[in-house]
Amino acid sequence: MTSLDILVVDHKYAKVICREMKRFLKDNDIKYHATADENNAIDLVKHRSFDLIVLDYDMPLKNGFQLAGELRGIKKDIKIAGFSAYWNEKEAEEVGLVLYSSSLQPITDYISKNLLFESSE
Repeated sequence: MTSLDILVVDHKYAKVICREMKRFLKDNDIKYHATADENNAIDLVKHRSFDLIVLDYDMPLKNGFQLAGELRGIKKDIKIAGFSAYWNEKEAEEVGLVLYSSSLQPITDYISKNLLFESSE
């Protein structure tokens, strides 16, 4: 099984989110990176391939909608999940989020059902 690589971008809680998902990530051999900085996220995406980006909406330099658009401009087929109550259906659809939620369970479910399955084929 190929290991997955996930990036979490949240200016306040990136490390907390990873800590909350740590058992799930470890049990499924998933590498993860956390950044609180939008520009660092852009640099990481330019130089690495991620299987999923978990993206907050409310950030100081640009909101999640703007950042998702920039990330999609760098890598068109990148998978992005919105993690915040601030995402709305229209913006999520416009930037092509695979899902958006204010809780982690739908995100871990997506990883289990979609990404882990793909990586084991």
